[in-house]
Amino acid sequence: MSRRLMTLTKAAEEIGVSYRTFYNYAKRGWFAVYKLPGETQACVELNEVRVALAAKKSQARTNYGSFGPDAVVKDLTNVAQAFEVEH
Repeated sequence: MSRRLMTLTKAAEEIGVSYRTFYNYAKRGWFAVYKLPGETQACVELNEVRVALAAKKSQARTNYGSFGPDAVVKDLTNVAQAFEVEH
């Protein structure tokens, strides 16, 4: 498999998220960022990014979405009271 190096902007577009979201993933250390000689922008290897994001997605809590490890999620699915939710 060949290496597909691309800028953060292009990789974010390829993955389908905003640049800011992608930058935050990189800042959290979810995947490596490379500084290459002769390049002014940082780059990522797209295959590494895809593997890392797939692993993060599989770690998400089931039934609650990916709110993060510090989120407080209260399960009210077994409460007898009826709730009205505004959409």
